[in-house]
Amino acid sequence: MFPEERRALLVAKARREGRLNVAEIATELAVTQETVRRDLDELEDKGLVKRVHGGAIPVEGSLFEIPLWNRRANFLAEKQAIADAVVLRLAGVGAVFIDEGSTAQVIAETWNPSEPVTVVTAALPTAMSLASKPNTSVFFIGGRVRTNTLAVSDPTGRDQLADLVVDVAIIGANGVSIERGCTCPDAAVAAMKSSAIRAARQIWLTVDSSKLNVNSFIRFATLGQFDCLFTDHDADPAFLRGAEALGVEVVLP
Repeated sequence: MFPEERRALLVAKARREGRLNVAEIATELAVTQETVRRDLDELEDKGLVKRVHGGAIPVEGSLFEIPLWNRRANFLAEKQAIADAVVLRLAGVGAVFIDEGSTAQVIAETWNPSEPVTVVTAALPTAMSLASKPNTSVFFIGGRVRTNTLAVSDPTGRDQLADLVVDVAIIGANGVSIERGCTCPDAAVAAMKSSAIRAARQIWLTVDSSKLNVNSFIRFATLGQFDCLFTDHDADPAFLRGAEALGVEVVLP
């Protein structure tokens, strides 16, 4: 197998399974672990994977989106820390929109409101997590459910959001950069996020550091539209300074 073929196989496997393990790949392909590490380093240089301890995970590109069930396990500690910080700030909020995505799912699982609150969401996992909790009334946005994210993203849902006002919108992104703002691979998802932003008095962006300095396909907001950015301590300091220069409060759990 030529190196180019092997690297293409690694990218496809990473996207299909969500993670690559160096030792397992070396055994499977009958090559040395050092060969696999060199391949992963080259793929990281090309922006196709991100190296993590023991292997690599896929990077979301302009049109490639990691399915929710694969994203859920990546950077779980960072997502949990973000969720804990978000939940602390949700005390006293009367109505909140929670976006689709793995970080949003962790927020929903972590949050146990002590006072009555209405949660608006288009994400099935979020609705199912919160619907059975005390003090929580869930308003589910209806429409076509996307397979990759188990969330609604069509005109039916956007029309419902247009008639709502919420105190806070908690929004995720596939990529965030200072120059190009917040992006995702799908036009319908971008439109849904934009609608939620318009419906909110405050807008919070929740992304782990792997999404920073990354550009996906379609912009749904500029970074300066957000009141707060919740991310983790591995975030690029230059990016954080750029966000603060735009008037965004940076929260590092």
